[in-house]
Amino acid sequence: MRSLQQRVTRGYNVRHRVFGPLWQGRYRAKLVEDQRYLDGLLAYIHLNPVSAGMVDDPAEHRWCGHREIVGRTRQSITDVDEVLMLFGKTRRSARQAYVQAIKGTIGEPWVGEGPGKLPWWRLGRPKVEEDEAPTPDSTVAFIDEFGRSTGLERPSMGTSRFVEDGATFLGVEIEDVAGRGRAPDVVRARELLATLGVERYRLRVTDIAAEFKKSAEAVSRMVSRGIEKRRGETRFRDDLEALDKHIARRRRNAS
Repeated sequence: MRSLQQRVTRGYNVRHRVFGPLWQGRYRAKLVEDQRYLDGLLAYIHLNPVSAGMVDDPAEHRWCGHREIVGRTRQSITDVDEVLMLFGKTRRSARQAYVQAIKGTIGEPWVGEGPGKLPWWRLGRPKVEEDEAPTPDSTVAFIDEFGRSTGLERPSMGTSRFVEDGATFLGVEIEDVAGRGRAPDVVRARELLATLGVERYRLRVTDIAAEFKKSAEAVSRMVSRGIEKRRGETRFRDDLEALDKHIARRRRNAS
């Protein structure tokens, strides 16, 4: 699952020219030891497309294992026989019992609820922290159950305004940021602005390079250094957060 999440995130970031996490939180596995839990889990997963309003019949959803279990496709990635063994001794009787189980679940009030609200979620005595929702912060764009971002709302803004506001907050002159100087505070300001602009404000490296009067390659290196410092240096990370909040609030108040 970690490999899958990393590959999907990497592909999304490349296509959309963004950096940072894509998923709400790390993958969490739960041990299934109760037959009722397993039956409910199968129905819940296969009815998700219906609950989301994407289809009326789960068999109509291309990426649902239900259509493979009921024999709607020959190219299956699901271990159909392993699932059907839970419902009967022959494929025909097991498939009929499975379909009846799915139909009988459609009217349950918990269908479509979040995992933590499912009646069988705590079966197997999971750890308390498994059921706790992650706390949003300004570094991660979390998504709630309705698909809305719970992270810091960042305004859409031009690169020039972003660099100008950021340089003022950091106490450096815009002429120095766009100059050839290598003073420590100026170099740090460039790394902070480049990292924040690319990671969280979706500014293009080429546009930032034009403002800095540097090459795109040089700005890409600034972003790479900034990301490493954000991960390993508390002070740099704190400065990045302060800069992020300042720009977001300033632009929101201005609008």
